[in-house]
Amino acid sequence: MPQGKLSVLVYAPASVPMYRDFPEEVFRQRQAELGVRIDLVRRYDEVRARIAEPDVYFGARLDAEDFRQAKHLRWVHVPLAGIDRVLTPDLAASDCLLTNSRGCMAAAVAEHALGAILHFARGFDLAVAGQRARRWENVRELRMPMELADLSVGLVGFGEIGRELASRCKALGMKVFAMRRRKGANTAPDLVDRMWGPGHLEDLIDASIFVVLAAPALPDTEKLIGRRELMRMGPQRFLINVARGPLVDEEAVYRALREKWIGGAALDVFEKEPLPAESPLWALPNLLLTPHIAGQTPHFWERVVALFFRNLERFGRGEPLEKLVDKGQGY
Repeated sequence: MPQGKLSVLVYAPASVPMYRDFPEEVFRQRQAELGVRIDLVRRYDEVRARIAEPDVYFGARLDAEDFRQAKHLRWVHVPLAGIDRVLTPDLAASDCLLTNSRGCMAAAVAEHALGAILHFARGFDLAVAGQRARRWENVRELRMPMELADLSVGLVGFGEIGRELASRCKALGMKVFAMRRRKGANTAPDLVDRMWGPGHLEDLIDASIFVVLAAPALPDTEKLIGRRELMRMGPQRFLINVARGPLVDEEAVYRALREKWIGGAALDVFEKEPLPAESPLWALPNLLLTPHIAGQTPHFWERVVALFFRNLERFGRGEPLEKLVDKGQGY
């Protein structure tokens, strides 16, 4: 570790359900082992009161005015993949390092998306509707159930979630296509049959039965899927969003499902969360709606904490950090 005791401020809000099983004891143990000072706080007003002191901040929220008071801060770690509540213009312009926990939930999110693919491919949506109506549904007359080897999946985004989902889909015999932000050769020919760079969303849609959104929320991905894309998909294709709510135009998705422009959709994320009770999305029978649970896994904190302490040791030795965020790109 650097000369002097490294100071770390950890924000684990007690009011947020995911922090109720936060491994506080691990931080106490590692503090002694590494010879650092770790202060753990449960309310954001405590962050405001202490942010001027630490070298390192662990938390999913850091307001712009508080970052400006953080005179000693050299590294911020976000215990989630999303960094939108931390990456302010001042932080982006500073020398402060920013890391996130992308990949810690990738397997869970990929398997959630795979479950959604199975839900529609095997006609579970139709069978469940029949069950609710106490009707022995003739599913094949409504939509013939599909075998996985006949499916094609198009991934919008090929980060860690996209790679995890591609490996699972490929293992089950599906064709896999992907579109990523960078141009260039297919970087995963063992997992992806064809990979496009930006500007090829229509090609991806045309090639795929299931279009899966796994890209970050950025200005150029806002409402990436709107009326035009949904009408292009048609009733034999399905949309899955396990990325961020703003990637889709919810009003257009509602109309596409109600008027059956597309076969169905699975949404785990929304423009406003929790989704208001008055939202018309709740009533759509061809929508699989889940309350932002794709990333939930019993291994979440185990992986996040292991990543953070690996990086804390690297930081103390002056080595490059894992999961470093490109602050200019925003991911």
